[in-house]
Amino acid sequence: MIISKRLRNFKALKENLNSQVSLEAFFKNLSDYIHTAKAKFNESIDLCIKIGLDPKKSDQVIKSSCILPNGSGKASAIAAFTSSSNSESLIASGAKYAGGEDLIEKIFSKQIIPGKDFSLCLASPDMMVKLGKIARILGPKGLMPNVKLGTVAEDLVNATKEAIKGRAELKTDKLGYIRLSIGRIDFEQDKIKSNLLAIYEALKAIKPASIKGTYFLELRLSSTLMGRSFAIKMSDIYNA
Repeated sequence: MIISKRLRNFKALKENLNSQVSLEAFFKNLSDYIHTAKAKFNESIDLCIKIGLDPKKSDQVIKSSCILPNGSGKASAIAAFTSSSNSESLIASGAKYAGGEDLIEKIFSKQIIPGKDFSLCLASPDMMVKLGKIARILGPKGLMPNVKLGTVAEDLVNATKEAIKGRAELKTDKLGYIRLSIGRIDFEQDKIKSNLLAIYEALKAIKPASIKGTYFLELRLSSTLMGRSFAIKMSDIYNA
């Protein structure tokens, strides 16, 4: 009896994983969830995209970023590294910390803790060599500024404003997946759709020339951090 029940559950799970739903059906389920949600936090809407690439080939690895028109709903505490005297402008633009060697020293001496006190690093190009002093601190936490991710910029004030608005990192993992949050459960549906399409267009624009065949293999959205994952019909994305 127990085995039979487990078998039915497994078959149902397999069907859910293999079946595709329309964007409309996803949002219908999302709307239903909003009225029954009991979590004490504002869950995220998570996106997972399977890209048709070979992760072992360096020229096919995707590493970029894009601006989410409506943000992800998650505030970023920013540390901006600059050699200029524009620290006050950076703070006014939304950075939590701004400075040059003084800021590096505070991180090196553990007065400021990466990952705890800030969750995003921005830097001007001339600061990259100096950041070598704390590369072993920032690197393991994924916080080292990177040109491809747009976190190294000449205009740090504008980069800070964009990051506050909502910058999404587009990076393939070892299996060729891109995973990120594109909103919160309380977002209006049009805002989530707008963020989704912005990511889709950004990924199309940076498609590596060496990738042949189908580029987007699968796109999944999960209604909550703990909820079911929905495979979205790619035709709906193309038409949108």
